[in-house]
Order: sequence, then structure tokens, then C-alpha cells
Amino acid sequence: MGHFFSKPAAPAKVPTDTVLPFHYFDDNEIYRAIRLQISFCFNDVLDAEKLRGAFARLLEMDGWRKLGARLRLNSEGKLEYHLPAIFTEDRPSFMYSFEHFGSSIAEHPIGSRLPRGGNKPMIFGGADKYSALLGDPRIPLSYKDWINLDIPQLGLRIITFNDATCVTITFLHSLTDAMGLVAILRGWLAILHGKEEEVPPFIGSDTDPMLSVLEKKPPPRWILADKILRGFPLLVYGVRTLFQSYWYKIEERVIFLPAGKVEQLRQDALNELAAQNPNVDKVPFISENDVLSAWWAKLLARVVRPAGDRTITIMNAFDCRGILTEMGLIPAPDVGLVTNAVNGFWTVLSARQVLEEPLGSLALQVRRSLEQQRTVEQVRASLAEAKDAHDRTGYSYVVGDSGMMLVIISSWQKAKFFTFDFSPAVIKVGTPLDKRDNQLGRASCMCVKGTTDAGMPIMNGGAVIGKDEKGNFWLNFQLRNKLWARVEEQLKEM
Repeated sequence: MGHFFSKPAAPAKVPTDTVLPFHYFDDNEIYRAIRLQISFCFNDVLDAEKLRGAFARLLEMDGWRKLGARLRLNSEGKLEYHLPAIFTEDRPSFMYSFEHFGSSIAEHPIGSRLPRGGNKPMIFGGADKYSALLGDPRIPLSYKDWINLDIPQLGLRIITFNDATCVTITFLHSLTDAMGLVAILRGWLAILHGKEEEVPPFIGSDTDPMLSVLEKKPPPRWILADKILRGFPLLVYGVRTLFQSYWYKIEERVIFLPAGKVEQLRQDALNELAAQNPNVDKVPFISENDVLSAWWAKLLARVVRPAGDRTITIMNAFDCRGILTEMGLIPAPDVGLVTNAVNGFWTVLSARQVLEEPLGSLALQVRRSLEQQRTVEQVRASLAEAKDAHDRTGYSYVVGDSGMMLVIISSWQKAKFFTFDFSPAVIKVGTPLDKRDNQLGRASCMCVKGTTDAGMPIMNGGAVIGKDEKGNFWLNFQLRNKLWARVEEQLKEM
């Protein structure tokens, strides 16, 4: 019976494959465990073969071929890429599937329930409700299957109806972040538009820009070094989080916020700041993301009802490509850097602050945290802390205290996913242009599904996918299932 407990054997090494090392910050327990499935839904019919051909062409180009590599574990337990010398039918550059339904999307039992905007805040089911349609069942959920199968790390699935199309890209988080996906989309669409010369140059085949941040000189002390959890408090926090992940059922939902509501939130916040600083000529700048972070923290505090002295820590992810450019490590932020070039900035508050302080004050504290922690020197310092923690534990650091409520928000607004133009592939208009808000060949909605086998799913937050062409915001958050009814009540009050 020993074979029941044996690990599946990894595929034999192909002698002609080129072995490439992973970027340091791409290979950790969190990124290994998260599989991302990102779907763009169009109310037009797109030519699936034209999309597939342009995608395949991108993965044949210099540098970009790396995206067709296979995942393997080396003798030290580290991930590495095995890149085929040529892509063939047996060893393609990406996994592809296509399905056509000869009906309207409104007649499909799942397609008819895909999120649609409106004029009031709404909550929709998470992408797991649509995975039977949007997802490719051949693509593994766990990196442990990826390393034991000779399959590409990218999946492309295209579904067409008589009046709509859904395009899904699937990959492990160890491949890239949201802005890395943007680079892939830019290259793909440049080819689709017949402008192959505009494909961004691929960066990072033989360099690791994020690790290079730490190589020039010793980093300074990080501004929040004293608030990093270490030793026994870190153990307590880890045990609490692990217990909660097993005890509570975590559900993913899509939150839709109309443009007018988000603008009203930001204007209210600015008015509050103006009232607090009557003698100041210029009201401090706060972004929509600052306001949404503060708004979500306030909403959570109302529905979770923590003790007033409990710590609420907001961790916002931010893109480091601008920092890498400033340091001369990449030529420009919009090059083809397909990796996890992200860092986090932290805002540590008490539940009493979150509940009692005005929205504008909280949003400004989020903005101040970003300004303090996004400098070149502070990014170098925080990445040094991340590397030290990863070298010791396989995970990055956590800021706060052992009993805190951690709110994680990753804003993808900078990616501007709803602006990507797939119109060269449109072969039939679905919804008439005068009866919709989006332009021809641009996504009407997005579905994002993040699955994890790490045992610690993200709670209390997720991704701000961004705003559509009308300015409406789409959020993809995860929360204890019994709290969503309270969230709906809060949205109704908006």
C-alpha cells in the first residue's frame, strides 16, 4: 500500500530545455499557492482564432518565449523554469480551449448571471459561481500539480455566444502580478492591431530587477520595523489566522459601486478635510483608492464590530515599476516586466479610530502612509525586511499585533483593464452600441477568481479591479460568509 502515500514523479528533464532561475520574490509560499483566473467579458462576438493566433505569436517572440516555460522544483526545493527549445502540438506555449454556444448569453444558465452594472451599489456572487463556464478544468489548482505535469504556466480559454464573448487567462501568482498581466495584454493587443513593433521589450530573462534593489548598498532602517510581528506574537497571529480559515467559511463576492457613489464618497472626504483645515489654501490630495480603502475599513468595522482598542491594519499593495525605473534597474515602467514587482504599505489604526474618525481623515492617513513608505530608500528597507523574513520562514513579514484584524487591499486601478481594445477581433456587434456604456471590443465586466491551497485564504479584502468606461468601480473581495448580509445592509444605506 506504500504507493498510496508516494509523491507523483516529476516529468523527466528534457535535455534540450533551457533552465532559467525564478526571480527571488516570485518564489514564496503565498505566490506558489495562489492561482489567478481573470475573465474579460464582452458584449460583442470576437474571432477566437484571431485571438489565439496573436497570443501564440507573442509567446514566440524574443524574451516573451519565457512565458511558455514549464515549472519544476530543483534539488533545493526552489522553483525554476524549463523552457522548451521549440513549442509543438505536444508541448505548446500555453493551454488553450474554445467553446461556442449557439444562443444568446442571456439564455445560458451561467452566462445570464454574470455581473452587470447599474445605478446603485450591488453585490454579485464571486467568480466561483461562474467557473463551470469560464474556467478550463484541465488547468490545475495547485502548483504541486503544475510541477508534476509537463504543461505551460499560462492558460487561455475563449467562449463565444451569438452576442457575447468571454476570454479567460489563468496563471499562478508566481508568474506575475496585475501590472505584469498588463504587459502581456499590451503585447498581445499590439499584435492583434497589426503593430508588432509596439510589443514592449521583455525584461528580466537574465536579470532580477526586484532583487537588484538590495544589491547596491545596505538599506536604511524601515520606518515600521518596530511594528513587524516577530517571535511568539507572530506565532500567535499565525495560529489565530489558520484557525479562522478553517473555522469560518470564506466567500468571495463582487461589489459594484456606481461612479456617482464613489465620487460622492471622495467629495465628502475632501469636504471633511477642508472643514478640518479651514486656514489651509489647498486641501490635501487623496485618491479614489485612498477613499475606498478607508471606506472599506469603516464598513468592516461596522459589520465585524471589534473592540475599540483592537488594532486594524490596512495593507495596500503598490506597483514598484516606477521605483525600479527611478533606480535605473529597468528602462521604463511600461516595459515587459512579467514578475511580481509589488510591495505593501501599511496603515496601523485602532478600531475606535476607524469607527469614529471622519472618512476624509482616514483616507488621508492611508495617503500619508503611501507617501512615507513609497520612497526609494523605504522600498529598499521594506524589501530587505521581506527578504529576511522569507529566508527564515518562506513568507513575508506582517505588521501590527497578534490580535489585529488585517485588511488587505490590492488596487488594480493603475492597470486600466477596461480600456484594453480588442476591437480588431470583433466579428459581430452583440449589444447595440447605443444601448451600452462600453465601446466596441472593450470589456463590459471582469470576473476574477483567486484560489489558494495555502490554508490561509485572504479575508477582509481582495482586489479593487478598477473602474469601467463609465467610471463605475468593481471590487472582488473575500469575507466570512455570514458577514456578507451585513455588508449588503451597509450598501443599501449608501
